Amino acid sequence: MPVSVDEYRRVMGHFATGVAIVTTVHAGRIGGMTANAITSVSLDPMLLLFCADKRTRTHDMIGRSGVFAVNILSKEMRELAKIFAENGRPEAERFRGVKYTTAKTGAPILEGNLGWIECRVVYRYAGGDHTIFVGEVVNAGERAGSPLIFYRGGYTALRQQDGSRDQPCSRRGALLTHDLIFSTKVTSTARALGLEVAAVGDLERAAELCRDKRPGCVFIDLAVPDLDITAAVAQLRRAADAVPTVAYGSHVDKARLDAARAAGCDEVLPRSRFSAELPDLLRRYLEVPEHAG
Repeated sequence: MPVSVDEYRRVMGHFATGVAIVTTVHAGRIGGMTANAITSVSLDPMLLLFCADKRTRTHDMIGRSGVFAVNILSKEMRELAKIFAENGRPEAERFRGVKYTTAKTGAPILEGNLGWIECRVVYRYAGGDHTIFVGEVVNAGERAGSPLIFYRGGYTALRQQDGSRDQPCSRRGALLTHDLIFSTKVTSTARALGLEVAAVGDLERAAELCRDKRPGCVFIDLAVPDLDITAAVAQLRRAADAVPTVAYGSHVDKARLDAARAAGCDEVLPRSRFSAELPDLLRRYLEVPEHAG
């Protein structure tokens, strides 16, 4: 049987990658997009390729300018990665408040990145709904830090080499909810997958779990009474830097779903979809790749 698009995406999701924002400049205007289909091609000459969706504005700008810069993202740049991944967001909004410098090509080099590589396009190839841009490296730089990782449709980060728990742990999650029946479904589904989810009824307990247990993800029921999702996400991330958050709620309560998106949750889903995709969500966020070094 032929492989479906969804199956192909799920399988490829197991291939963990770094994350970059590819920037460019044309006619005095700057552009950028989040990308992970990037690889070194050659050392002599130094060539790098990345694949750009033909539907994006950045694709067209690079096609006209012939230059781009690959900004390798640190773990602290997760929110920026999500902003630059939104195709409908205007370039001015993407770059609002973002500090950057320029060098040889004029393409923005974002503050806080782990490394940057400037290129001039030397080849381009059709690749289905993408264009494969091959660039000759003309400039590069780096700094210390920890990388942002993309795995199974979500962002995560590596554990430290010394074994310290600077990053969220795999196989353990937290669920903030008052729904005892649904929480039983979540915890039992997790156990069947060899995972663990602790259900708690208040934000303070969830934050305590983040501080003490470093969960791989916190799942948030937007129906929790008096929940301020913006404050909740901020408190959870203060307790455990880089902890992913997935919020779910009634599909008819659009205001709460929109508030969760604005708060920076990694995913926001109607409850029906969250329930239907629960096993995959648990695997995606709790079976995160760990540093083997």
